[in-house]
Amino acid sequence: MAYNASVIVDTSFFVAFICSQDSNHSKSMDFLEHLLKNYDVYISNYIYLEFATIASQRIGKEGLRNILSQFPLFGITEIFISEDLHDKIKKEFVKLVDKNISFVDLSTSYIAKKHNIENVLTFDKHFKKVGKQYGFKVLGC
Repeated sequence: MAYNASVIVDTSFFVAFICSQDSNHSKSMDFLEHLLKNYDVYISNYIYLEFATIASQRIGKEGLRNILSQFPLFGITEIFISEDLHDKIKKEFVKLVDKNISFVDLSTSYIAKKHNIENVLTFDKHFKKVGKQYGFKVLGC
């Protein structure tokens, strides 16, 4: 069996995927098959919460149920952030100078580092700077 690289997928990818009017929609569609064939795919429970909220607002509850039911079929593994890790992220978040890095973005960076996930798939450019600090490559932008 061939080794698959690992990737944690950011909310921006999922939002682009479900919203045809998003400027990154076609890019997300093109990347999906490659993603599922070549990577072990992860999300955090925070990404799940953030995406579920946005998707519910954009495509409604029925559309949301349909999308979320596909996650297990795609082999997406959800990583849960512990209370201890949440407390570490809170302390680091208040020290951040960059206003564009959200709490969820910072938590994604911590998860990538903690679980040795080599890549973050996102359309948020500020992840490039964070990736250098936390040791992951940014895919998507």
